[in-house]
Amino acid sequence: MKIKKYIKTIFTSTLITGIAALAISSCSKQKLEPVETYPDSPKPLVKFLDGKPLPAQGTVGSVVTFKITGLQGKDTSQFKFFINQTPALVVSVDSTSIKVIVPPNASTGGSSVLINGEYYFGPSFIVKGNVAIASDFDPSVCNSNNIINGIFLNDNSRYLVYGSFTDYGAKASVNNTITGLAELNSSCVYQTTNASSGIGTISVGKLGLNGYLSDVLQLPSSDYIIGGLFSTYNSFQNIRNITQIGSDGSLQTMVVNVVNPDPANFPDNGVDTVPVFNGGVNSNIVKQFYSSSTGAITTISNCTNYSSTFYERSTKGGPYLDIAKMHQVVRMNADGSLDSTFNFNMATKSSYDAGNGYIYDAIQLPDESIILVGSFTSFDGISVNHIVRIDATTGLIDPTFNTAGTGTDGDIKVATYNSNTGSILLTGNFKNYNGQPANGVVMIDTDGNIDPSFKFRNTESGIANYAGQMDDGKIIVSGTFNKYDGIVRPGLLILNQDGSLASGYNNTGLFRGAIKGFAELTYNGHQQVILVGSFDRFDAQTVKNIVKFQLNN
Repeated sequence: MKIKKYIKTIFTSTLITGIAALAISSCSKQKLEPVETYPDSPKPLVKFLDGKPLPAQGTVGSVVTFKITGLQGKDTSQFKFFINQTPALVVSVDSTSIKVIVPPNASTGGSSVLINGEYYFGPSFIVKGNVAIASDFDPSVCNSNNIINGIFLNDNSRYLVYGSFTDYGAKASVNNTITGLAELNSSCVYQTTNASSGIGTISVGKLGLNGYLSDVLQLPSSDYIIGGLFSTYNSFQNIRNITQIGSDGSLQTMVVNVVNPDPANFPDNGVDTVPVFNGGVNSNIVKQFYSSSTGAITTISNCTNYSSTFYERSTKGGPYLDIAKMHQVVRMNADGSLDSTFNFNMATKSSYDAGNGYIYDAIQLPDESIILVGSFTSFDGISVNHIVRIDATTGLIDPTFNTAGTGTDGDIKVATYNSNTGSILLTGNFKNYNGQPANGVVMIDTDGNIDPSFKFRNTESGIANYAGQMDDGKIIVSGTFNKYDGIVRPGLLILNQDGSLASGYNNTGLFRGAIKGFAELTYNGHQQVILVGSFDRFDAQTVKNIVKFQLNN
């Protein structure tokens, strides 16, 4: 024990001595050879000074002064100046500023200098052109908290918007539920009851619906057929993704007789209040169309069955369902019952095969035939490659559509139709249509023939996700791209009918997201457009799924 203690003492003493010597040595070295741990970083060659450019906004061709240092004495071949990534011609340089000319095809965005392979970023410059956010649009009160799938002008001269939002303009409350439906005035402001005019506003009640709306039809009676993905509307259950509501948003109901298992104890259970529209499908509805000739409703979805409630065998709160196998295309009569004359095989008591993939979108033509687009490559066993037309009477594939073509080589995600021009625009993940280059956007006629006058140019850093034509022929395109035809266009294009950029209409800055639809209107003699969809930037300003801009043509 004594030997072990002696050895431990020697070891501890030696360790302490060594540590002390090491500390003294370290201190000596620091005094003799000081080391600077964080040396000063090299000063930047160029520095933008505080303050906005003068002027802060201007048109193409105007001269703008930016406050900047580090460029004096340098030849203009030694650096490049950009306005939103577009090279600008330098007029003059001094010790604290640079003057440049706003270049052709410039759009709103940040300034920058490229010198010696390094970028130096400065303030934004607003390029004035034919497109600007409308002066009567206030994004702080005109916004939704989720996607807006569509917009149209209803009989009350108000704009009805629908989608998956649960609030608009922070107007939702316990007594004013906003779930998927809202009425707006022409400035996109949420509307409440107007006592002076007697016009009310649509309201879905305190409980609302438990899903979203993808399409809304207004009937000649001013009622609405709403479709989407939902199973309840206020206190009413067993709704199968489609139902009928009044112009005020109330569910249209009727009283029916049902089976009462215990009439002695529950005499009131022999009747039930149920939705007027008695029918639905087992999948979300993509689109729905009204037939003015028959009053029927055609639903387009990716369903596998149709069902209705057979009230003669139902109990109160316990529906007995009649189910038929129906694929994707279902026509219902005005009361929701199945129209078995449309896309229905009496031999099998079911629909025909329909597509071998998803339907993403659909449009109805003036003759009430319907064009379907999606990921399917065949329809009813016939090769169609992502696009097909359905006969208005039978619901079967129309063999006269696109007879000489092969369709697209990729999915078609969006189809839009303008009745004023008679043209259809298709957008998707394809490169060719009928063997012709299309680059994701193509224009066709109602028979499926490609319009050779329209050419969608190359995009960079992304693709198009929507294309729609205005009544004057100009085309609005949104996407994830940063450039179009070599010109900086961050997310939004306004094109001529031939696909070229419309001069003076592409001055806006960053657009981020996807358009779902738009409405056109005239305000103080100017053409205006309301865009809806899923986006959070327009002209580099914060917006939420809706914006109104003015066209100063």
